[in-house]
Amino acid sequence: MNKKKYKIQCSGYGGRCSIVEKDKDFIEEWTRRLDDGETAEDLASELIDDIDFLDSDLECIYGGYADTYFNVYEIQGDDEIEIHEHIHFTPFISREIYMREVDEDITEGSSPIVTYHASEKGTFGDWYIELDGDIEVGKIALSTVETYVGEFVEGLYYDGKLLEIDLEWADSFPKHEEAYIGWLDLKSYEKVDIFDCRKRINEMWGYYEESL
Repeated sequence: MNKKKYKIQCSGYGGRCSIVEKDKDFIEEWTRRLDDGETAEDLASELIDDIDFLDSDLECIYGGYADTYFNVYEIQGDDEIEIHEHIHFTPFISREIYMREVDEDITEGSSPIVTYHASEKGTFGDWYIELDGDIEVGKIALSTVETYVGEFVEGLYYDGKLLEIDLEWADSFPKHEEAYIGWLDLKSYEKVDIFDCRKRINEMWGYYEESL
């Protein structure tokens, strides 16, 4: 029996989120400048030439927002036939990178950071899968990362298995840029390798299936 081929595409709104360590002098300067009337957009504008989005100190996130939509196509030869349009998938597991604002109590081990965000519109990657039969959209779910500026898609799973993203045809353009200063506990924040734990993935996927 020939396998069926499918493409799942993330479309709509998403963006980039870079989390970069800064020194206390930078935080103090921008605390003063923000108090004097400058904005998150002003901070983003000043940082734009200094941030390497592909090599940020702590995190470099690119993807659709968790509540954006997806389109599903069946691939038949050279044709892509849309079979599901503007559907949403549920996160079944997530990690958190929430910074503390500068006027909050700071925990030991925290470092000054900037969270930069560019909100974008377009497409944010494709995932391909081959199946023996029809695709079941209920078996598709997301892993996400929650940040100070939004929740982003980090991975897409089918039947509990992570699919590899293809960014070759991802095409998005900026709509709005902003940046925020704060503090992050570098020892306790959840890094992407928490998704490498197969036991945890299986456990959370089981909870997700029970909720269907």
